[in-house]
Amino acid sequence: MAASVIAVASAVAGALLQAPAVAGLSMVRSQELPANTTGLKHGGKPDRYVFMAGLEGAGHHFFESVFEECVQHGLCGMRHTGFYLSLHKDRNHAFRIEREWTKDAPGDGRLYPLNTVLPTPKDGVKMLSYPDARHNPNLKTYAEVAKSVGDDLKVVVLLRNATELLHSDISRWGHDEDHLLLSGEKMLQQLMHFDKSKVMCMWFGSFGFTESANALSKFLGVDVPLARPAGFDLSQSMVSHFAFHRSSCHDGGCERGERLAQLQMRIVREVCDGRYER
Repeated sequence: MAASVIAVASAVAGALLQAPAVAGLSMVRSQELPANTTGLKHGGKPDRYVFMAGLEGAGHHFFESVFEECVQHGLCGMRHTGFYLSLHKDRNHAFRIEREWTKDAPGDGRLYPLNTVLPTPKDGVKMLSYPDARHNPNLKTYAEVAKSVGDDLKVVVLLRNATELLHSDISRWGHDEDHLLLSGEKMLQQLMHFDKSKVMCMWFGSFGFTESANALSKFLGVDVPLARPAGFDLSQSMVSHFAFHRSSCHDGGCERGERLAQLQMRIVREVCDGRYER
């Protein structure tokens, strides 16, 4: 990726901790699904899914705006409400999620976000951040179902300055660093089971840069001009939706979140091989 850099441990730790001047699971599982020996379990073509994995405050609502526009223009698709509800309430039950996954499966080969999209009616659909209300998503189950069905699943790991992230969570949801660390460790352990070739890590501050947005479009397979509906480009949507603003922690008045910075550094190193878009 053009904007990828090799993360030096000390540099990454500093970037994850220092406040920027500007900023824009339960592993208890039910019986595993049997191996898929019959091919695609729904009609049409294999569909492509993406899961935005990140702690609360890492950028899920930004991508809600981007993917909503993507759905409106037909480049991305949206499943029925029961599909998204199952990802939350049945996160440890692969059989139940597979039932909703294959029900009325589109089979059109488009990109379908597993989270950050809110169908109508919403009916309690969650953003599936870590944490997600009182629970955490279960990427391991989602990956198992996608493989069993015959669809493709990629993961975008959302990273953000630890001081800004912690400040956002404390002010909005009252979640302290210990609470976020528990969810972050679960996210890391789930990511460790995932195919690294299907994982991309992105820094919050890079969302509005054309080079990083283009890299994400290429990663998701929506960068081919002939495949894009007229008048819509995912990378351009990212750039237009991202708004730079002065950090609310620029005066040093926020809790620093040293342990969150260390956790994100581990994610970069162990999941992303030291590379991320920034």
